[in-house]
Amino acid sequence: MTQEELGYVFGVSYKTISGWETASDPIPFNKLVKFCSMYNFSLDFVLGMTRKNFKYNTPIKTDKNIN
Repeated sequence: MTQEELGYVFGVSYKTISGWETASDPIPFNKLVKFCSMYNFSLDFVLGMTRKNFKYNTPIKTDKNIN
């Protein structure tokens, strides 16, 4: 996907995408969440909090039964 195409998806210019890629501009949190969702990355992985990409598309199990 080109910077221009990605910019269209996020509603920003290709220059903004370039700034995100080079870390010269911070990516807004809502755009980061959308990016993670689009490419199936966990936010923890992208932020460097884990080394493994945990996917959250499965239900989280708890001890409580909620009907």
